Amino acid sequence: DILALAGGPKLQAEVLGMGGADKKGKSSLGLLEALISLGTAKTIFPALALQRQRHLGAAAEALKAERALSAAEKAAADAVKDKLDKEKAKETLASQLTAAKSKAKEDALEKKARETPCVVVDGDAETVEVPEDDTSPEVKEIADKLQKIEQEIEAGTAVVKSTAMAVAKAQDDAQAVRQPVADVKLFDGVTMCLMQLVTLLQQLCSKEKYAESLPPAAELFETFDFGMAFYLLRPGLPPFKAVPEATPAAKLDGEPAAAEPHSTGDTIFDTLRPTLASCSSIGALKGLSEQFFFTFWRLDLSDIVDPASAYTDKLSAVSDLLKSAEEESKKPGISSRDQRKAAREVTRLTDLKQKLSSEHAAHKEHVKQVRAVLAAQNSEWFLEPSPEATLDFVNHFIRPRVIVSFTDALFCAHFIRLLIDLKTPGFQLLDFFNRWTSELTQVVSCCSEREAQVFGTFLSESMANVVEMRRKPKIYEEMMTGNPVFHRNYYPKGGNPALIKWTAHPEFQKGHTKWEGRIYRELKSNGLESKDPQKLKNALLAISRATRAFPMLARLAKDVIIKADAIVSQGTDPADTREVAAQVGSALRSERGRWFTEEQLKTAKAAPKSGPALRTDRARVVAEEPAAKAAKVAPKPGAVIPTGKRVVIDDEPDPKRKKVE
Repeated sequence: DILALAGGPKLQAEVLGMGGADKKGKSSLGLLEALISLGTAKTIFPALALQRQRHLGAAAEALKAERALSAAEKAAADAVKDKLDKEKAKETLASQLTAAKSKAKEDALEKKARETPCVVVDGDAETVEVPEDDTSPEVKEIADKLQKIEQEIEAGTAVVKSTAMAVAKAQDDAQAVRQPVADVKLFDGVTMCLMQLVTLLQQLCSKEKYAESLPPAAELFETFDFGMAFYLLRPGLPPFKAVPEATPAAKLDGEPAAAEPHSTGDTIFDTLRPTLASCSSIGALKGLSEQFFFTFWRLDLSDIVDPASAYTDKLSAVSDLLKSAEEESKKPGISSRDQRKAAREVTRLTDLKQKLSSEHAAHKEHVKQVRAVLAAQNSEWFLEPSPEATLDFVNHFIRPRVIVSFTDALFCAHFIRLLIDLKTPGFQLLDFFNRWTSELTQVVSCCSEREAQVFGTFLSESMANVVEMRRKPKIYEEMMTGNPVFHRNYYPKGGNPALIKWTAHPEFQKGHTKWEGRIYRELKSNGLESKDPQKLKNALLAISRATRAFPMLARLAKDVIIKADAIVSQGTDPADTREVAAQVGSALRSERGRWFTEEQLKTAKAAPKSGPALRTDRARVVAEEPAAKAAKVAPKPGAVIPTGKRVVIDDEPDPKRKKVE
């Protein structure tokens, strides 16, 4: 249970199997202290960083090539569609031209008949031949349109050919920068080795000792990618909220710098500011504060999550072991040696139980204090709310951290839930999901197998929150009440409350449907239907981690099952890929009772709306209207508008006035 790693050191040690105080553990501690004293850890970090740099550089090139390929394929599809539309328009115009010529001929014949006397020859009327009138304004206009569209079709044919060539070139480019499977697996192995070293250091060292084992912060950020550098740095930082003026961890980059005009009051941030300014995008954030940037990267999963269930389960298991040990010590006829051994075990388990209980209480209080600090700061995080600010939040906060480790993936998902719980002004939930479902899903096609599983963890946790809000309208309404996160658009701070529109539950349901569809389309086109075995396996691994929350739409889940079954039955893919496909199919079948069926989707679609239709593909920024304009739509004196209720202003009805929320 990864979430258990959000607990304190004692719980983490028990979960990781490092809680025993036997001779092996003591010898490991002695060996580790010897390694640190020799500076071995400082040597190991740069050595492991080299392979990460190679992989991440290649992955960035691969992602760039994949995006170019996606753009080329979209352009080619648009060109084909445009040509087909023009050909249909040509057929329509040709029919209109034929009809117009026929009508012009009939009009000319009728006119000729009125102007020419009827001549009778041998009892028969003389037949009047009337040529087709191509000079008719209507005929001429349609003929010109037809000629123009024929020229456009000819040009469109050339565009279709050129875009097809562009797609072929993009495919070759993407294939050229794709990493060999062996290199990707080596990267995963190096990353796991690095993280195991960090875990060992965390469990067996104090924060001060850990900080001493690291290279200087400037070297750390220069050697590693930004997400991994902070992963290594974070365990050596003082606890959030209790930041002393000078600690070994605070001097990672030298002596603390003097407070600057933009100081957040956090000594650690002021110390690391020069380093962060040179290796991150902190100076180019649009509408987001530096305090928000550092707070996000400084916090750990254990700062914002209380794994109460993990503590409860572990305490229950320890209690059972304690009970068994006590019974063992009281058995009749037990030898004195076994009795002493059982007594030591009882003492150890009693001590462990007490430490876990006190640690849980302290951890609970820590999370409470951290949330209190964040609640006081969050009004200064989104300085200028806008789609650009949300996009920067996705690209410079979530993206670099979401595939670093499983705990980082969980942190990102829980941090989004925290933004909702804190009612963070300026954070627009709808636009955030629009952005990340478009931006982050492309990462799966260019990452390693381990990173695909990490992303699947984020996908599972983040979509689980959405599914919960979709299933439980009452919970959604409670969360939405007075919460600016659920605004339908971006509004300026201090704006007119009468102009604010809220996202009703039926509209949120539609949003979830679109988000699932968007994620699935990306995983399908660049994974499940890809001829690249690595892309296919990455998509399956991501889905295998998310089946409890994605896909939840019945038609999408059935489609995944069909594709997974086909992979297993055909037997042409590698054995490990077929094994993952079988796991995905089995896991999704077990979730069948929780899927959203087509009938449920139709019911949600037919639900009454509380306002104009929501466009979940684009968020708008609503500017404050002038007072004069606002006065035109303001309620008349004496009209009472209860918050959250829809009423109609009855006095002096105005046909232009609509219902006011």
